[in-house]
Amino acid sequence: MMNRLALLSSLCFFQCYAFAQWTPLNGPETYNAILLDAGKYVLAGTTQGVYRSNDYGLAWEIVPDLPQLFNCHSFSINQDSSQVIVSMRDDACKCLFLYKSNDEGESWKKISTPGFADYLSSIYSGNDAYVLVSSSRIQDKQLIHTNWESFDGGGQWRRNFMDTLSDSPISNIRRYGTQLWGFSGNKLFKGEMQGQHWGLVASTPDSLAIGDYLIRGDSILMTSVGVLYSKLWISIDAGGSWTELPYPFSINQLKEKEGVLYAKGAYDQLLVSYDEGQHWDVQAVDSIHLSDFVLKGDYIIGYEFGTGIVRSEDMGRHYFRTAERLGYASFPDQMAILDRKLFVSDPYAADLTKSLAVYDLNQNTWSIKPSPSQTVGFSMFSDDLTSLDGKLFACMNTYETLRSDNLGQSWSACTELSQWPQVPTGTRFFSLDHTLFMYNTFWSTNYSLYRSADYGNTWNFLDFTGGISCPQSGNGVVAGAVGQVIFAANRYGNCLYTSADLGNTWQSLALPEIELYSDTGYTYITDITTSDNVILLTMARNDRNQRDFFNFVSLDQGKSWRESNAPIGLRESNAILSPVMLEVDSFLLLSTYGAGILISQDSGNHWRPFMDGLPGLHINDLVSDNGFVYASLGGHGVWKRSLQDLRLYDSTPEQKLIKVIAGPNPNTGLVRLIAHSPIENAQVLWFDMSGRLCLEENVAFLCQKAVVVLPFANGQYIYRIRTDEGEVAMGKVVLIR
Repeated sequence: MMNRLALLSSLCFFQCYAFAQWTPLNGPETYNAILLDAGKYVLAGTTQGVYRSNDYGLAWEIVPDLPQLFNCHSFSINQDSSQVIVSMRDDACKCLFLYKSNDEGESWKKISTPGFADYLSSIYSGNDAYVLVSSSRIQDKQLIHTNWESFDGGGQWRRNFMDTLSDSPISNIRRYGTQLWGFSGNKLFKGEMQGQHWGLVASTPDSLAIGDYLIRGDSILMTSVGVLYSKLWISIDAGGSWTELPYPFSINQLKEKEGVLYAKGAYDQLLVSYDEGQHWDVQAVDSIHLSDFVLKGDYIIGYEFGTGIVRSEDMGRHYFRTAERLGYASFPDQMAILDRKLFVSDPYAADLTKSLAVYDLNQNTWSIKPSPSQTVGFSMFSDDLTSLDGKLFACMNTYETLRSDNLGQSWSACTELSQWPQVPTGTRFFSLDHTLFMYNTFWSTNYSLYRSADYGNTWNFLDFTGGISCPQSGNGVVAGAVGQVIFAANRYGNCLYTSADLGNTWQSLALPEIELYSDTGYTYITDITTSDNVILLTMARNDRNQRDFFNFVSLDQGKSWRESNAPIGLRESNAILSPVMLEVDSFLLLSTYGAGILISQDSGNHWRPFMDGLPGLHINDLVSDNGFVYASLGGHGVWKRSLQDLRLYDSTPEQKLIKVIAGPNPNTGLVRLIAHSPIENAQVLWFDMSGRLCLEENVAFLCQKAVVVLPFANGQYIYRIRTDEGEVAMGKVVLIR
């Protein structure tokens, strides 16, 4: 009886804890869509389902056969319009799904997704029910690229070994005549129909990555892209030689109709060329900002940021705005709190001239402020946003650092930092007392750590190496402060430095030891995340052709280290967004770019999901103020949660762990649970990868075995088993039907 009461009490606690959730702030919305001419319909994919129009974009309806809360990633249609494939993603569980239509978008059915894909870089829909996809997934902490093909419209899949041509995914697979084309990195490939006999056609002359391409017989038009610029190339001998065309701006989405070339320019303008790409002119007479467009009959149908669907009846010279906004989303980036106001930058705001959203924490209302980008007239967004001593600071994705002294009403340039040789994507702030520090995680020249003691008017370069030699230098910087001590390291290097006098003098610190198994193995630093009293250090080990990640915490300013189970690894190391760690009372909160938000009560040694109610796992920023914590989710807006919920966190001593194996794994929905110790009855809880409770049931074990049926969509799921004796088992299964 006591055991049952204990179980009932723990169940009540779990339900009460799960009831306390993150809630959305429902801020300003961003509208965007990808478009496809599907024959009978024009299809529009949004972050909230797929829409279709049968009157050339004037009226739209949401497609009822497709999930209306999933993010549409891409379309593909075959040559005779008999097969349309769409990929959709449930951001809450990072699950990808494929759907097929054989009637030009009238009706849809779900097909299988091959290879446990985390991401599809390209889909090709061919004739005779042929489908070819290029997929990526993380396996054993490594990023794996695999290509799959199906000859029955997605019923069964087999490997297509065009992935052996490149170590990157194949993008933009298209059919031209009787051949398939695609590119990976800076390499352009060509294969026969149904994805066979792929071979290298050419590489970009400047070794930059390919942006887009267009095939016209033996003539190939191709763009190569850099950080802030693009080059346009043409080959008239099937890729044997290349000539650079004199168009100075970036273009993409190359399309052709009746010998005329169309493309989207760097400033979202429609461009047209009548001489095979030699010259390009802006086609639109009125101002237009196209995010996507399709050529449909005698019309151009496009989607404009902030406006919605637009249509042109004279091939792009004039546009009629239909006022249709399909779906919606918010793409918040960086956040800062000042004077009880939450400032949120949004690189894809509906109004590009006012892209700084402000949430009044007292009134619970939103307003829009002028974008810091209007000060410099170029960049739409900031790399970081912070507040210090009543001032706001924004580091733009250009050369400028900006400051506002009037709560975002106006901005002025602190300094142009003209000594920076590249656009400093990945620049971050941190502060100590009244001093502002700025560092860049991707800069590859010198050591880009700067300090300002006069609110950005002047900056001092800090050479944190202090002349100390480091056997592996790496590039970029990761930095932070704990108490009055600053920590800095060269990203991808293996030396850690600290300063107790605001960066005037530095000394090196010993790194945690990581075992190597071969003479060619090596370790390096990928991230530093700090809070008031804790430093979280992420290191990687490259050994035996495998990359592993290790996380360590220090409570004594780097003098000693303990290993942590923080899920920071490959995804965070490749992202321009760094993890954020907040310290609240005896708890730590950690935001990541692939594992959501986590909570720890033992100074970062162990972490658990803190995701109840959040629809996605990509956290751009995390801030707290006056009893609440706020999180910005990529594509899902800003969410808040009361810090009182931390008191509901299960702080009881760790229960006795038992071993329960779930199999087969992967499975098709029928799972056998096998316990290694005697169990008669247990409560089994199933969660998706975002931490959301999907199923709860009491299961009877016979001879330590039980069978359960999972009524879920394909994806990865976590099970938690609790017996009447308080024993606990956890594990993960992969469901694919």
